Amino acid sequence: MGKTIRQLSDELKLSKQAINQRISSIKDFRSKYTHKVKNHLEIDDQGVKILANFDKQKRQTG
Repeated sequence: MGKTIRQLSDELKLSKQAINQRISSIKDFRSKYTHKVKNHLEIDDQGVKILANFDKQKRQTG
């Protein structure tokens, strides 16, 4: 089961804007890891893992 941006921001202790910035900075993230549920965006489990490990990935590649 996926998570909404709000649920993910609470879990990772980041703002919703920070989550959206991460989503926007990863190529094709929205098309691969998200889908609409009613009127909100839901991120699947694989997408959640990518966003949770975003800082680690950025440090390794940067």
